Amino acid sequence: DVDSQSLDCQDPNSIKAAGISKEECLERKKWCRKYTIETAQPLPNDPNRTGLGYIPDNNLCLNEWKEPTQTPGQALAVDGSGTTGSTCMYQDGTTIVNRTLEGDYAFCGGSGQVCNDTFTGSFYTLEYDG
Repeated sequence: DVDSQSLDCQDPNSIKAAGISKEECLERKKWCRKYTIETAQPLPNDPNRTGLGYIPDNNLCLNEWKEPTQTPGQALAVDGSGTTGSTCMYQDGTTIVNRTLEGDYAFCGGSGQVCNDTFTGSFYTLEYDG
């Protein structure tokens, strides 16, 4: 079976190679039906002129609406059952997650706006991509 989530349905060569129609490709898509692949440009003062940054892969506690949460009693159970009522804990199983790092993150809306809920419910970060 074709990995429809990573297949570019807008690229005729990709869907031809996959042996499916554009319509079938779009039907199989669950996420990112339309997207643009962009390349980061280096900052003027970047000594290496790489233009690379990183995107953290965060593990988050989610509520029943699939929104990040760290409010006690609102997280979904970590056993995958989908039941609500859990409290977001770090991997030690005893420390309650309370992430309130404050800053002018892009998540806040830009233009120097400061917020402290960017990392709400994030209990583990791994695999940085540059």
